[in-house]
Amino acid sequence: MRCGNIFTFAKKYILRFFFTLYCFHLSAEQYSNAVKVYTDPKVYILFIFFSIFCFCILKGNIQNKKKIKNFGITDELTGLPTTRKLKIDLKKILLTAKPNEYTIISLDINSYRYIIESFGQDVGNSILIALSRHIESVIPKGSILCHNFVDNFYIVVHTTFLPELEDIVFNITNVDEALSNLLPKHYKLDFSVGICEINNPKEDIESLMEKANTARETGK
Repeated sequence: MRCGNIFTFAKKYILRFFFTLYCFHLSAEQYSNAVKVYTDPKVYILFIFFSIFCFCILKGNIQNKKKIKNFGITDELTGLPTTRKLKIDLKKILLTAKPNEYTIISLDINSYRYIIESFGQDVGNSILIALSRHIESVIPKGSILCHNFVDNFYIVVHTTFLPELEDIVFNITNVDEALSNLLPKHYKLDFSVGICEINNPKEDIESLMEKANTARETGK
């Protein structure tokens, strides 16, 4: 929209509306003075700048509210839910879950510190992002995925059947193609994985996650 069109629009619609409200209770002399101000082009310019200023403040407030809403439930690096969000979602699921219906998987990248030291933090971050997208694409529909911390992820899947779990873990850790452009061809990314079948849906979620971590650490 051109500058002249903006002035015309401001005068014809917005300013005229506020001017009408302002003049509703004015005397004849006050009304005459108000008309002089109303027809001054400087008023249009000030009004436009004031409107832009208000719009920027409103937009900033909306963005801040969105950030506050997402704070603590969305991981800034990967865009995945955080552990806090996983606990909230899993708590709702377990309210109606049956024993041995769900499994928690704890996944950790082996030698991630070595990767950072050898290839740099940016490469490490890119690996985490690419790995997140890969896991999202291969886990069964309805699973819950979160980025816990650094190189650790949790996945909650709707099965405890061992052959299915083996297939899920294989698909998750089969990352050669997904990460082919981030690491040298000779370098193979390895993982440590632990699982915890949720035998008792009423058990504390922290305890269930700790069992998955213990299984992962024991298997290293």
